[in-house]
Amino acid sequence: MNVFLYTHFINNCIWNDDLERALAIVLNMKGKDIEPNYAIYIPLLKAATVKKNIQVGMTLYQLVKKSNLASPQLSTTIISFALKLRKPELVIEEIELVKQQKWMTIITWNSLIQAYIQENNIKKAIDVIHEMKDNGICPDSATFNILITACANTKLFAEGKLIHKITTNTLKDNCSVELLTSIINFYTKCGHPEIAINECEKMKSKGLMNVVSFTCLVEAYIQINEIQKAIDTVTEMKQFKVTPNATTFSILLTACAKLKLYKEGILIHKIANNTLRDNSSLKLLTSIINFYTKYIKKYYGWNCLIQAYIQNKEVRQAIEIITEMQDYGVEPNSTTFNILLTACADSKLFEEGKAIHKLATGTLKDYSSELLASIVNFYTKCGHPETAIKECEQLKSKGLMNNIVWNCLIQAYIQNKEVRQAIEVITEMQDYGIEPNSTTFNILLKACADSKLFEEGKLLHQASGQVLNNPTIELNNTIDQFEKMKTKGFEANVITWTCLIQAHVQNKEVRQAIEVITEMQDYGIEPNSTTFNILLTACADSKLFEEGKLIHEQAIENVKDCSTELLTSIINFYTKCGHPETAIKECEKLKLKGLMNNVAVWNCLIQAHIQNNEVQKAIEIITEMQQFGLNPDSTTYTIILKACTDSNLFEEGKFIHEQAIENVKDCSTELLTSIISFYTKCGHPEVSIGECEKLQSKGLMNNIAVWNCLIQAHIQNNEVQKSIKIITEMQDYGIEPNSTTFNILLTACADSKLFEEGKAIHKLATGTLKDYSAELLASIVNFYTKCGHPEVSIEECEQLKSKGLMNNVAIWNCLIQAHIQNTTNTQNPSTIEYGLNKAMVVFNEMKEHIEPDKITYLILLAGCGEYVARKMGLDIIDELKLKGMDVHEEIVSVMIYFYSRIAYQSTAQQLFEKLVEESAQKRLSIITYNNMLSCYAQHGKGTQAMNLFNEMVDKNVEMNEQTFTIMLNTFSHCGMIDEANQLYGEMKTKYNHNPSVIVDCVMVDVFARSGRFHEAEKIINERMNYSLWSALLAGCRKFNNVELGEKVFKILLSIDEKKAPPYILLSNIYTYYGLNEKADNIRQLMIENGIKKIPGIVYQEEDGKSYQFVSGSKKYERFKEIEKMREEIYRKIIQAGFEPDTRWVTNSKLLTEEEKLDSLCRHAEKTATAHAFVLNPKRKSIILAANLRVCNDCHTATEFISKVMDVEIIIRDANRYHHFKDGKCSCDGYW
Repeated sequence: MNVFLYTHFINNCIWNDDLERALAIVLNMKGKDIEPNYAIYIPLLKAATVKKNIQVGMTLYQLVKKSNLASPQLSTTIISFALKLRKPELVIEEIELVKQQKWMTIITWNSLIQAYIQENNIKKAIDVIHEMKDNGICPDSATFNILITACANTKLFAEGKLIHKITTNTLKDNCSVELLTSIINFYTKCGHPEIAINECEKMKSKGLMNVVSFTCLVEAYIQINEIQKAIDTVTEMKQFKVTPNATTFSILLTACAKLKLYKEGILIHKIANNTLRDNSSLKLLTSIINFYTKYIKKYYGWNCLIQAYIQNKEVRQAIEIITEMQDYGVEPNSTTFNILLTACADSKLFEEGKAIHKLATGTLKDYSSELLASIVNFYTKCGHPETAIKECEQLKSKGLMNNIVWNCLIQAYIQNKEVRQAIEVITEMQDYGIEPNSTTFNILLKACADSKLFEEGKLLHQASGQVLNNPTIELNNTIDQFEKMKTKGFEANVITWTCLIQAHVQNKEVRQAIEVITEMQDYGIEPNSTTFNILLTACADSKLFEEGKLIHEQAIENVKDCSTELLTSIINFYTKCGHPETAIKECEKLKLKGLMNNVAVWNCLIQAHIQNNEVQKAIEIITEMQQFGLNPDSTTYTIILKACTDSNLFEEGKFIHEQAIENVKDCSTELLTSIISFYTKCGHPEVSIGECEKLQSKGLMNNIAVWNCLIQAHIQNNEVQKSIKIITEMQDYGIEPNSTTFNILLTACADSKLFEEGKAIHKLATGTLKDYSAELLASIVNFYTKCGHPEVSIEECEQLKSKGLMNNVAIWNCLIQAHIQNTTNTQNPSTIEYGLNKAMVVFNEMKEHIEPDKITYLILLAGCGEYVARKMGLDIIDELKLKGMDVHEEIVSVMIYFYSRIAYQSTAQQLFEKLVEESAQKRLSIITYNNMLSCYAQHGKGTQAMNLFNEMVDKNVEMNEQTFTIMLNTFSHCGMIDEANQLYGEMKTKYNHNPSVIVDCVMVDVFARSGRFHEAEKIINERMNYSLWSALLAGCRKFNNVELGEKVFKILLSIDEKKAPPYILLSNIYTYYGLNEKADNIRQLMIENGIKKIPGIVYQEEDGKSYQFVSGSKKYERFKEIEKMREEIYRKIIQAGFEPDTRWVTNSKLLTEEEKLDSLCRHAEKTATAHAFVLNPKRKSIILAANLRVCNDCHTATEFISKVMDVEIIIRDANRYHHFKDGKCSCDGYW
């Protein structure tokens, strides 16, 4: 392999951000005594600089130093690398070389100054100015800007003043605005604001002031205590049409806080709100908070003051502060009362605490869970447990009991010497859906010990094991305990039997738990509502329908008065087990009996209707329940909003949101997240963001789930960078991101190809989380794959394997995708074969641990289609058929794609038609339609594509941008220009789609391919877009339009001079007309710009093995046989009338006709065809895949070959498929 090919592969690695692989190729070259050149070192060093890859950069630097290479451009690249990565010693060393070669420019001199500054050697940096002048180079604004900024940062006043003087003498009045601003900033930072103000006046007189210089002026006025002048500067800025920024206001607010200028600070804040569109700057927000914290005693400030008195054991003084804060117009909040009640409880100040409780009742509408617990705890600690118990009864009726309050109730019963009653609270709290925790058992076990209740304590000990996550051991202990109880004649009651049932359920032994009912009845103990509630809930979760039905029947027979919890469990059971209609019937019975008297039961009915696909009916139930005298709660609205989200019912969801605001005073976290998620998923993320801002203003952004919804909304609103910044904002609120947060962000970074940002998020996740969810692990692997670093994905998976964490199908799927993606980093077919084969090895390994899902097969089959791996793909399809998975639309859709890519177009069509027939009652996915349209387009079946498109229109299929792109490409490849023009015009008027740049590119291609260049240019409309002009230049090449080609070439170079196609196309146009000198000039320009032509490569698969053929190469196995066959084929087609067209020889160095003919003969397509006949002389078909567009000569030659050799040849080139048969091609000359 020559330097040319190595350069091509290295450029591919750079393009894919795979610098380590690029370096490995360089080292491989060195190992083979092939010396890398400038075109390799310069782009690679630049990439290492941009990516801050020190290891790769330093290795390259050492290689360059050992080579004999030296040029101004190479030195500039090395200097840039060293400066970016803060290696000043390397900069100085390289500049010494540049000085010797007399290559010094103003840029290199400035780089030398920067290097000395990085070394903290300002004196040497200043001396460089004199050295520059000695060498005839005049320092510019950038030179002095670098120096003055360094002096400002290091507070070197004398040196900075000297630089200012030299600047004035050197540049006179030619200083840049940036330099003048830096000078002002220097004097301000060095404590000489009066000079800074004077310099600003000079800038004002010249009209050169910008926001940075004005902000420096503000800071200067503040330094001399001229605060009013600083504020007036904000108004003055507007006269100069300069808008103050967040930094301006932040400086002013900080000054107002320091000088206790309350009114002025309020004014500044108001101006900031009116001026800034986005006032979310962390610096500004911090200044605002600091200002208001100091001068307005808000809740947080007052509460801190109260807490301080309490810590100083001055509780009564702390209580008196409530009156003082009310005098300031500030009402105490839940936290205030919580702090005070806790202090009264600890100090046994009963009367004071009672008064605090009474005041809280009259002041607050909603109580925090902490305050509720403090109230109950206060009465218990102060010797009034009966009052604590009464308070809890009221909380139960309002549905406000949580785990902490239940524990306080237990403590109250114990304080009231009712230990057995305290134990029974466990069952009651479970009826409310709240499980006891370790604190619960600690309280009860201590009480049993104090009261000498041995047997009760032992049973509590057994039950506590369930909380300690060791259910199997504790279950066995509980059973042993029951056996001992039986032998000792101890009478177990319904509570202890129910505990045994609960132990079986928690150990996932639901059927054994059901059998306990019979055993307890044998002992004369009848199960109660709680018993049946536990069992029905377990049957619902385990989808044990028949068993649950039996439990329901027994409950009806044994329980006269069903608890609300049991009624909801019955309805929930039928809904969860896929029988919502039965759940609805049960509710109708309850209505007739007047038992629909609880919101929880109505919520179950709503859930049943939703499960029965009756969302509208579910919404109507809100009115019905209100007629029964019940108001919907947070859970009601949460259930319905989720249903509206899933069904994309936007108007209905908006109505439910409005109802929720009107009827629910204290929204649950679940409801808040449902509201935000609803707007995001229904395509209105801006509303979600607005809702979050309202929550922030109310201080309700106190839950990770809500923050995650906000992040998702920004992503949906195409603000990925903003969504990443939210992590810092939520941490400011004291909330740490969780697995879901990182999962959402990494997925967004993967989709947006934000590699550096995603890497930073992965690093943050590693430092933040102890345990990763399976979803996050899959997202990490997927992120690196999607961002072009599959090798990192593979490494991540290997680490997961070593830790035993490859226990999720999604992670295995990501690993398979990574191996397939690893194929795309090179055009070496052996690597393609390796990548796909490795993916299959992983697939087989996966099956030993976990069952593959649909997505697994979709990934594999799509990969086989992309790389024309027929045998492997067909084997996968056989496996899909054996598993019966070929009935799913997603699978059939990717099978259509696969068959299309391997040139089995008729099979793809048969599959599609069968799918349409079998799916008559439902609409197919747009992806499936697009795959079939693409198949027709690639194979030149314009009429079939048009018929399918019209069928889609008739069926009201919602088309996307890809649909129109495919159709326009179809028309282009079939020469259907008028049809393409008509569809393009109808996109907006008939189909309500605004053509994107992608669609415009296709339309330019349509006109350019047909020689209608004027119409093509009209679509471009002078837009400086590379793809648009590139499509036009391709048309120029087809018609060899020199004049227009030259014009378009210049435009393309002005957009991006580093891409090869424009050079190749124009050079080929010149060569076609024999303008060899011009062609040579273009190729020389390519060399100067470090650009390499992509070689023509053709791939062929035979019996599962891949082959590669490169145009002009002679390095093949069986080369002599291929040459002999090629000569024989050539002789036959010449005899049949084929005339080689040497105008398509693009190498201007080939002068004789014989040289040109030999070059044409060695095009990759012709060599691959000859190779196919060497492998099988009697073959009737050949399938090839080319990375570039087939040239005219090869196209004509292949038409002749198909006839004289009686063979069908199918070539997939960069544009489409060509089916050659009986001397004709399916493209009819359009490609």
